[in-house]
Amino acid sequence: MAQQLEPPHVERSLDDGETVWEYRYTGVSSPMLLPITEVWCVEYRLVFDQQTVLRHWLRKDCSQLLDINSASADDLKTLPGIRVADVNRIIAGRPYSSKDELVQREIVPQAIWDEINEKVMAKPNR
Repeated sequence: MAQQLEPPHVERSLDDGETVWEYRYTGVSSPMLLPITEVWCVEYRLVFDQQTVLRHWLRKDCSQLLDINSASADDLKTLPGIRVADVNRIIAGRPYSSKDELVQREIVPQAIWDEINEKVMAKPNR
């Protein structure tokens, strides 16, 4: 699968040997040729194992935040700088009333928090 894709915009290795490829596409469209234009942005994050077999992928709007209370381990792995140990601590520490608890409770180091702060949220449990 990896051999059939264009090179990613961002490529990073995880500590478990997997690799995350990130793509971001933006554009402007005019629905049904109306004089109204819409700006759109979509991100794709793909996780490959050591043999470059696609193991997980995530598609989201660029402005869509990842909910740390419900995101799967595979989805959490797609966040920049996140390691497998961080994913395990995030899941073990659930539920969170605020995304700030990730750094306040020392679930993730400050350096990682600085990278993911604008990409996550903590949706309250019902």
